[in-house]
Amino acid sequence: NYRMRMEVLANLLADHPDALVLKYEEMVTDTDAWMNRIAAFLDVPMTDELRAKLAEKGDFSTSGEDTSKHKRQVTPGDHARKLAPDTIAELNRELGPVMERFDYTV
Repeated sequence: NYRMRMEVLANLLADHPDALVLKYEEMVTDTDAWMNRIAAFLDVPMTDELRAKLAEKGDFSTSGEDTSKHKRQVTPGDHARKLAPDTIAELNRELGPVMERFDYTV
């Protein structure tokens, strides 16, 4: 089901090269660059005031993993710590081709 949804999205994006595709990893590890990409795409100047307003809304810090919270932790790639190697291999086999369409390597 997840692969099918990713394929639908990849096909839609292939038909719309003018769309902006953003990655979660960039959002949480390089928020400034991520915000700059959005501002440039929208042709909106990224002022210090706008950056400060957005920073209030986009705090990706956590005080540690809490499974009872929606935002448990934000570390990209954390699945490698939690899943068995054979599970990761199966996910890579199943999702790899479509993930590569979004510039992920598996």
